[in-house]
Amino acid sequence: MKRSFPFVIGLGFFGLVLVSGCGESPPPDDQLARISGQIADNFMKELKGELYKAMEDSGAVGAVYVCAEKGPEISARYSSLPGLTVRRASTMNRNPQNAPLPFEQTALETLAKRPAAAGDDYFVWDQDDGGKVFRFIRAIRTAPPCLNCHGEDAKLAPGIKEALAEKYPDDKAT
Repeated sequence: MKRSFPFVIGLGFFGLVLVSGCGESPPPDDQLARISGQIADNFMKELKGELYKAMEDSGAVGAVYVCAEKGPEISARYSSLPGLTVRRASTMNRNPQNAPLPFEQTALETLAKRPAAAGDDYFVWDQDDGGKVFRFIRAIRTAPPCLNCHGEDAKLAPGIKEALAEKYPDDKAT
């Protein structure tokens, strides 16, 4: 069974970084992964809700504006929680700020090679700025509505190319 994801030859992901407190013993990995997964679920539910609402109100073109404007706002709101960074990243990004960091690149490569049955989550402990951080990555699966904006260039929904050119002049995600 072939896996399909948006962005990198079909692979993109949601990333989360939790910073361990000074001197505190962190919870077990499975507990951190479960909590991170719940945060990822909430983030994606909110973003998808905004995307689908925009598509109902103004078609696929509305979704481009949600990804460009509301996506970063939602990420920033989640990232305002202490010790938490939430972002979307891809090697085939629309926004250059969403280019993968080195650990994200490793996660993208690992998830791209992983069989679908192995799951969409990837997590590791890492050192960052002298501290220990738990990095959690969740692949974003492509749903049929995603292909309106992330599909083949020749099959994009009407008005998408113009909206992408306006919002993402350096687009690499089609």
